[in-house]
Amino acid sequence: SLHSMIHQMLKNSPLKEWYDSMKSVPTFTTLAKQIQTPLFIYQGMDDAQIRWSDVLYDSSFIPGLRATHFYSGLGHCFSPMT
Repeated sequence: SLHSMIHQMLKNSPLKEWYDSMKSVPTFTTLAKQIQTPLFIYQGMDDAQIRWSDVLYDSSFIPGLRATHFYSGLGHCFSPMT
């Protein structure tokens, strides 16, 4: 399968060191729970790289969150999507 081919490639290539280091990175939820400073999140709803629904879900893990604002019609880096 494609998954096993990619996994095999990562185990036996110059990418192995990078792949191993990525496996040791804490999960987003673990890191997010450590954010204690006030945080405001601004997100374009038409972002092709980061879905606003994912941002909304992920923000629920941040204790320091003060507000989230979503902007319709704006994409990544608040670029107009017209």
